[in-house]
Amino acid sequence: MMSFQPSINIMYDIGKVQLFESYVPNINQLEIMNSVLSDATKSEQHAHLLIGPYGAGKSLVGTMIATMITNLNMNKKVYNQFFDSVYKVSSELETSMREAIIQNKQEWIPITITGKSGGFEQIILDSIQKKLDEEGISFTLKNDASYIKELLSLWETNHPEVLKNLENSLEKHGIDASEFKNAIQKGNEQAIILFKNIYSEIAFGMPYHNPQKISFTEQLEYIFDMLAKKKMGIFIVFDEFGRFLQTIPNSKIYETMQQIQDLAELVNRQKNA
Repeated sequence: MMSFQPSINIMYDIGKVQLFESYVPNINQLEIMNSVLSDATKSEQHAHLLIGPYGAGKSLVGTMIATMITNLNMNKKVYNQFFDSVYKVSSELETSMREAIIQNKQEWIPITITGKSGGFEQIILDSIQKKLDEEGISFTLKNDASYIKELLSLWETNHPEVLKNLENSLEKHGIDASEFKNAIQKGNEQAIILFKNIYSEIAFGMPYHNPQKISFTEQLEYIFDMLAKKKMGIFIVFDEFGRFLQTIPNSKIYETMQQIQDLAELVNRQKNA
């Protein structure tokens, strides 16, 4: 009797125990899983590119790896059944994969991307920001901190009326203005988020907008460092990546290839990416 694997959408299927219950061990897929899991905890090779024909199981492998490394809904019984089936194919792979998961002390946040088109940098940053917001993780951009510091300095010198609005707004929230300004100078995440939330009250109804731009890798490095302080990491899975590459305009190919290389080199330098 033949069994059929339903199509996978990593954004919706990550964490589903059914993937592990119905999985038929494949030595090539298991070697990929073991390599990614082991590299995430043991080596400096964190960037991986899975290449294979349509139907080879790339999406399934990516979804199962993301589920295992983030420990999403890993039912113990199903977990053990899966590894029992892996053992029957390769005891070495079963031992190595178990060890990699046990040795993983990082809390990984899965960033799943599929079917996207547009600028590579913006896709990555938007996906990270959306997921962190969903998880309720305090999140600021590096240029927000520097921009807000410059704004406060400008208001103190040239726009005391706006600064007064800030102090009045902080008072409504029961926050001491001096302590708030010190927190901003130190780059405190909660203070920066509050500033952005109350900005329209301060600036006569104008929404917060940061015109500053910093490099893609500099922004990501800032995010990784911020999460490292919380003992968290980001595990990015970009499914249907070949389809994304097909959408790149000819004029943007070199630029996009450089951005992809920059990301790969950056995550290989990070312990939490």
